[in-house]
Amino acid sequence: LLLATAYDALRDSRAVEQSLRKAVELKPNYYAAHIELALFLKEQNRTGEGIRHLTKLQSKGLDSPGVRIALGQLYMADGSYKKAASIYEKRLKEEPRDLTVANNLVWIYTEHLKDLRKARKLANRYLNKSKNPLVMDTLGWLSYRERNFKDAEKLLAASAGRLADNPRVVYHLAMVKYRLGKNREARKLLKAAFATKKEFPESREARKLLDRL
Repeated sequence: LLLATAYDALRDSRAVEQSLRKAVELKPNYYAAHIELALFLKEQNRTGEGIRHLTKLQSKGLDSPGVRIALGQLYMADGSYKKAASIYEKRLKEEPRDLTVANNLVWIYTEHLKDLRKARKLANRYLNKSKNPLVMDTLGWLSYRERNFKDAEKLLAASAGRLADNPRVVYHLAMVKYRLGKNREARKLLKAAFATKKEFPESREARKLLDRL
């Protein structure tokens, strides 16, 4: 995969794909190459192809925790949240210490499947002791959705303090400040989110709020 990495550094997506497909052809049991190819296809806005590649691999009896986790990521990107949740729940039964999977699962139930009770139950079981800033962002946003704005503010402030260059995290904190009536702080945070020059899913909503404040 060194060749694919070299091409990637040069932003030659066609050469990257050719290199990865050659790698899986030469070593069909090399899971890492299959995963890298599928995730590469996702980055190229060809998520469906990535999903088909991994499910075809599984149909041949070639499977691993890494393959399943990558498939969960692809299903999330594709908007197939119930399928992603199913994969992540099975993974947590195998390895309950998998923080990334647990965090993704809580996020799915919080933001996409809208089951806050299930999200809280999972968070209490798998995430509450974590000081990982991305986990704290998820927990803070869950508290926000539960309208527990004080707890949300505490968690999201801690997360944004360590992830100031992550516009989505900063936006989450801005929303909490807004709900608490701290409009000046919310406006400052929204400006900081846009100042990162990075895209984030809620950018349109963030812009509308900033225009109102």
